[in-house]
Amino acid sequence: AGKVTILNFWATWCPPCRAEMPSIQSLYAATRDLPIEVMAISVAEKPAVVREFLSSNPYGFPMYLDESGDASAPFAGRGIPTTFVLDKQGRAIAAVIGARSYDGPEVVTLFKELAERLP
Repeated sequence: AGKVTILNFWATWCPPCRAEMPSIQSLYAATRDLPIEVMAISVAEKPAVVREFLSSNPYGFPMYLDESGDASAPFAGRGIPTTFVLDKQGRAIAAVIGARSYDGPEVVTLFKELAERLP
């Protein structure tokens, strides 16, 4: 509550997911001092697999694991990566199915404006 949230559903075996992670890290780094939360949920993977991936690819934003995939299914059922943007009350205001770059200046500016303008 009180933060714009970027919620990404991904998996280590998903090449588009892996490709967009560095840009999500860049967005996280560029917005750390703002009321923005970045988090990712690995879908239907074993903890050891995710730990191994993250040991080689250390990201600063929180990573969570939905080992069964059951909790993520309603959100990532159309495929991964899927990313949701939640307003400061936790309501979904945007969704992206598929990979994209999150570190372009226009994207960073958009999230900064959302953090400043949303109640």
